[in-house]
Amino acid sequence: MELVVISSPKSENDEIETMVQLLDHGLYRLHLRKPDWSKDQVEALIAQIPVAYYPKISLHEHHELIEALGLGGRHFKSDQTVHAGSGVGSKSFHDLAAMEDDINHSLDYGFIGPVFDSISKPGYRQQFTVEKIGDWIANHKRQLSFRLFALGGIIPKHLPDLKLAGFDGAALLGGVWNGTDTQERLNRFLTYKNIPL
Repeated sequence: MELVVISSPKSENDEIETMVQLLDHGLYRLHLRKPDWSKDQVEALIAQIPVAYYPKISLHEHHELIEALGLGGRHFKSDQTVHAGSGVGSKSFHDLAAMEDDINHSLDYGFIGPVFDSISKPGYRQQFTVEKIGDWIANHKRQLSFRLFALGGIIPKHLPDLKLAGFDGAALLGGVWNGTDTQERLNRFLTYKNIPL
């Protein structure tokens, strides 16, 4: 299973160091999600990350920076229309049927969730059981042109069940960023990464 880490929406201590360490240790993709940040703030953050990692970075906002900086992808919110662009395309879904819309054919992967109660967003409750999504995946995945990543409340022990249900990966936020410093966050990520699947 591939692992994506979504940035904290706010500034964090040792944020850049954490991002670089995660990428150094095999993170599949880093999603920068800073909904309240200006384009200049996002660009300044990216400038502190080694250019070699730019192809592994997807932006949730300020998509105009993707081509300007040579970043790897764009992410669409559940209520946004997917449009073609350079790099990897991904989208969040909170409804199983919405994934089947033909407009999504250009995506590389999609996040579906919350699969469990969110770690980082209190009150963001589980919408689907793993079993329900597993049944849906078994009946519909062949019709999708993109891979599915579980989102929401994922802890390391969930990964084997998610893989068994048919997920291709998992998107992590609170499970990593709730660590107090770079080393704790890296250790949390490595715990996920080293789960035998």
